[in-house]
Amino acid sequence: MVELGSKKRLRHQHRSASPAAAPLDVEVLQPKDSGFRQPRPDEVKAVFTHASWTQAEAARQLGVNVSTIRRWHTPIEGRDYIPIPYATWRLALILSGLVQPPGQESHTDGN
Repeated sequence: MVELGSKKRLRHQHRSASPAAAPLDVEVLQPKDSGFRQPRPDEVKAVFTHASWTQAEAARQLGVNVSTIRRWHTPIEGRDYIPIPYATWRLALILSGLVQPPGQESHTDGN
């Protein structure tokens, strides 16, 4: 698991994480073809908290209704739960600074 405040994993974070932020499994940070696992509602909330987004701000950033954000936060067993779509999840990770956009990943060249 990766702590949201971990500088080792999150070198390019834009905002500091709350000390109480929930940990994220590495699998939820992976591209879809590299062992991706659907994030749990608490992980979706943790990314939004890391980005300091209210539900309204998250909806604006991701181009969805606030009711959709609420459904992503609903426990999986809940009648109103819907999983966050992969593309939207990836966008949230990029906008929050937790991952780099495609083609902008850091490369080490030994210098």
